[in-house]
Formats: sequence, C-alpha cells, structure tokens
Amino acid sequence: MWRYTQRVSVLYPVKTCMPFRHVITLAALFLVLYLPGLATTPPLDRDEPRFMQASKQMLETGDYVDIRFQEEPRYKKPALIYWMQAGSVKLFAGGDKTALWAYRVPSVLGAVLAVIFTYLTAVTLAARPVAIVAAGVLASSILLTAEAHIAKTDAMLLAAITAGQYVLAALYRGDHRRHIFPLFWVALGAGVMLKGPVALVPAIATVAGLAAWDRSLAWAKPLRPLFGIPLMLAVTLPWFIAIIVQSDGHFLQKAVVEDMLNKVGGGVESHGMPPGYYLAILALTFWPGSLFLPVAVAGAWVNRAEKPVRFLICWALPVWLMFELIPTKLPHYTLPIFPALAILTAMAVTDTGSIARHFERRWSRIWGGIWLFLGIVLAIGLLGSSLFLIPPVTLAIPAAAFWCAGLAALAVALFSTFAYWRGAIRSALMVAVVGAAGLYVLIFAAALPALQPLWVSTRLAAAVSAAVPDRSSPVFIAGFGEPSAVFLLGTDTRHGSGVEAARYLDAVSDGVALVEARHREAFLKQAESLGLQPEAGVTISGLNYSRGDPVAITLYVAAHS
Repeated sequence: MWRYTQRVSVLYPVKTCMPFRHVITLAALFLVLYLPGLATTPPLDRDEPRFMQASKQMLETGDYVDIRFQEEPRYKKPALIYWMQAGSVKLFAGGDKTALWAYRVPSVLGAVLAVIFTYLTAVTLAARPVAIVAAGVLASSILLTAEAHIAKTDAMLLAAITAGQYVLAALYRGDHRRHIFPLFWVALGAGVMLKGPVALVPAIATVAGLAAWDRSLAWAKPLRPLFGIPLMLAVTLPWFIAIIVQSDGHFLQKAVVEDMLNKVGGGVESHGMPPGYYLAILALTFWPGSLFLPVAVAGAWVNRAEKPVRFLICWALPVWLMFELIPTKLPHYTLPIFPALAILTAMAVTDTGSIARHFERRWSRIWGGIWLFLGIVLAIGLLGSSLFLIPPVTLAIPAAAFWCAGLAALAVALFSTFAYWRGAIRSALMVAVVGAAGLYVLIFAAALPALQPLWVSTRLAAAVSAAVPDRSSPVFIAGFGEPSAVFLLGTDTRHGSGVEAARYLDAVSDGVALVEARHREAFLKQAESLGLQPEAGVTISGLNYSRGDPVAITLYVAAHS
C-alpha cells in the first residue's frame, strides 16, 4: 500500500493546502520555466502565427465572432483563445498589436493554472509532499514548457481540463461542498470554447471508467447535472449560435466534418501515425519526469485498489487508448493526461514502502539506459544546431548558448540516471527538474532566438522596414507563404506568383515585392515586358523549417524606365 507522511483534506482552505514554501517554489519554477524567451522567440510557424494573426484581426476589425486569417475563415476551433489573446494585448501591451509576448500570456497563464490545479488534485488524493513533487514534474515537462511559450490553445485547455478533474477528484474522495461543483461545469464550458467537444473526453472517460470499476456513480451526484449542464451551455451556446448564424452554417461543416470527424476517420495534414506512437515518444514529451514512469506504472498497478490510484488510472488510461486509436496524431494531443501521470510519478517517488525499490532493482539499468541515451541524443542535437544553423559570421555568444544547453542536457541525463541506478530516486528527481529548468532557460532565452536562418519572416520584416520606412502599400510575397510573414508584415500582405508580383510593383508606386528564388526569373521577365526596372535590395537566405527547404528571398522596389 502506498502511504504518505502527511494527509491533507480537500476541505482545508487553499492557503493551508499550499504552504508558503510551496508557493515560493512554484513561483520560482514558473519564472524560470515559462518567462525566458517569451518576447524574444519569433512566431513559430505554422500554427502559432495563425492564432496570433486571427486575434490581431479581431483587434483591427472589432469583430469578435467571426474568426479569420486574412480573408480565410478559421472555423476549426472556437473563439475563447482568440478573445484571451486579444484581451491580453489590450491589457498588457496597451493595444500594441505587434507585441509577440502579449499573445503568449494566455498560454503562460494556462500552464500556471494547470500546475496549480494539479497540485490541488494531488493534495486531494494524497498529501502535500506528493502535491509539490507532482507540480514540479508537470511544470518541468518539456511538452508543457514548450506549449507555455506558444500562442495557441493547448496550455489553457490543459488548465480547464485539470480544473474539472480537480472537482471530480474532490467528489470522489468525499468532498460534497455545494460551492465546488459549478467549477466543474464552467471548466467544461471553457474547454469546449477552447477546442470543441474533445475537451469533454477526459471528464467523461474518468466518470465512465470509475462507474464501470466501482459499479456505482453515487459519488458523482453532487455534480447536479440538471443545474450544471445549463450552466455549461450558458458558457458555450451564445458564441456557437452567433457563429452558426453569421457563417450560414459553414462553421459546423468546417469544425465537425472537416476537422473532428476527418481526424477520427484518418490521418489528416500528414499527421497520420499508427497505434503506439504516443507511447514511443512519451520518454521525450514527458521528459525529465519520464525517467520515473516505469516506477509509477508499477506502483499504480500494485496499488490499483486504492481510490486515489483508481481515479488516476481512470483519468489516464481510457484517454490514452482513445488517442492511440485515432489515426491523426500530434505530440500535444495527450497533454491532458500528463497531470495524472505527474501525480502517479510523485506517489512513486515519495513512497516510503518497498515497491519503488523493488522495481528499481529489477528494471533501472534497462530503462535508465534508454533514458540516458535520449539525453545524449538531445545533447548532440543542441550541439549540432550550433554548427549547422548558426552562420559562421555570427557572434560567439549564440553558439555558446547552444554549447551550454547541450552540455546541460548531457549533465542532466548523466547525473539523474546515475542517481536513479543507485536507488536515490528523490535525488534523481531533484536533479532532473532543476537541471531541466536551467536547460530551458538556455534554450528559450538564448539558443532559439539565435537561430537566425530559421527566422526568415522576422528578417524579412526588418528588411522591409529598413528599405521603405514610410510604406503605405501592402507587401507582395511571391513564393514564401508562411503565416508568420503575414503577422509581421501586416494583415493586408498579398501572395501570388512572380508574374503577379511584377504587375503589383508596376501598379503601386511605393510597393515592395519579396520574391523567392524559384519565382525570380518569371518576375524579372514580366517586369521587363512592363517596362519596369525593379531595384533589388537585400536577399534573405535561410531555412523554411515548415517544409524543410532552403529559401532565398530578394526584396524589390519599383523603378519605372
């Protein structure tokens, strides 16, 4: 049986559940993990700038119902994240629509809330020592840290899901406070407004799993669905009705048929993967906590009769199996089960019994070796980036950041694994979490911004501003179609062929054309036929990482013969 040194009832107030030392610990983690690089990392193609641009257009047009990227409707996801991003820009950036960091604030807030609700759930199911370890494991996971730096839905979605699961855990453990159940329904409504009906899956799976296991749903009666469902609908229906009316029903076609059903029926957008994909990448996505997952799984199986463990199994296992069976797969899809994995990991690490030690003696060298190999690969990848992605003429400081990050990754892997092999599991965890935090600072604050060949759109925007500082006409881009360029150059940015770019310069006196190398010949021929002598400016070379292709884009301004 898993036993803990201290048990804290969910009935205690929050300030009792989270002592001051834990508040300081989590605050320090949040500052170190989620803030570095927030303002300096350029927009990450392709999803992030699409979200940012749609939110930016809400601010430009004042239309907070119809979601668009330029003229293209974005009907695959509901509106809440766009409202939050637009609100963040207004509140924190004074309406400066170019403030990258402001669009990312909701993701940071989502990650923080997800960790806090994980802490509260762990207190409910176990005790404060378990809770702080679980919070640290989740907060430092590489997938959540990455999502906290990206202006999209998933970090905030995790917060909504974890809030709902906290309520379920409290009820399952016997807390029948009347004021707690509305949080569950509001959280579900917020989740639906973030990513649609998929947000309901963890709660439904957990309740269904526990009902099948216990053959009873008596514990769930305080949810009061006759009151709660209308509350959830009050959160979701106004916008859904408005967008269905405004889009003449096209929203349902895009969101339900082209997005949700297509993903269930097959792999879309080249994201099809076989079952087992998420298990194969779990060591990376849950890193560094993945080192302790075998101990957690073994302990969960042995202690499956305990109610807290049962709850966590019913949270994680059905959702995991469902996503493994759906053909369309992306690494972040399984993020909603990470809080359950973090709590199970914390239970194993803080266990005073013999289960963890037994499992460690039997399997530590095998799993530790695999995890060590992963750390070495990560280190090599970081070191290699400094050699292949940073131009030789660049200052030594960016390259040094990559070298430090690579050495940090290697140090975390070595010291954590050796401590794990010795049976010092708690020490291994401390080294892993603290080391990962330091590694992330190096990556997000120094290494990523230094990868100039990847940030083609940022360099294009700077080149346009330098060449035509008083530009009043849109920029025309021939060939390069990444969404980050639209966000940085302006909503009115135009795209087309080289021929169309030449015609545009001929028609617009202060126009700017950005012509990719593969369109250059057609552009120059058309310009000659029009009597246009375009003045070539700087050529931006780099890597279009969305496609994996090198690009060379030349800036042209009009000059008539």
